[in-house]
Amino acid sequence: MRYFLSLPHGYGKDDPRRWPVVVCVSGADSVFQHRAENYAVARGDMPFIMVTPCTFSSTNEIEGPRLTLFRQFYSDVEIQDAQRDRLAWDEAWLLAILSDLRKDFRAEDRAYMTGF
Repeated sequence: MRYFLSLPHGYGKDDPRRWPVVVCVSGADSVFQHRAENYAVARGDMPFIMVTPCTFSSTNEIEGPRLTLFRQFYSDVEIQDAQRDRLAWDEAWLLAILSDLRKDFRAEDRAYMTGF
């Protein structure tokens, strides 16, 4: 799963503390980068890792202009694979992202979600 990651102010590789994670889900418009940028501005100096995943299950359809948006992030094969069960695909990959954040960025075990 593709995603946008924003680390908090003060984050450093040598800092031993663990960081909260907020997952910011875009709505049916599927404008992931725009949402990630807006959420990063809204976060300001609050101390948490923010991730905006490019999900499939938050929109009604993946065709026409929406398909064009998804092709910015995924190949046609990946899109077809995800469309078999969009919710299951999103869940599996989101869990993988959270696992990677814990391993690579010292994210806390618990994550919080927000979005449209």
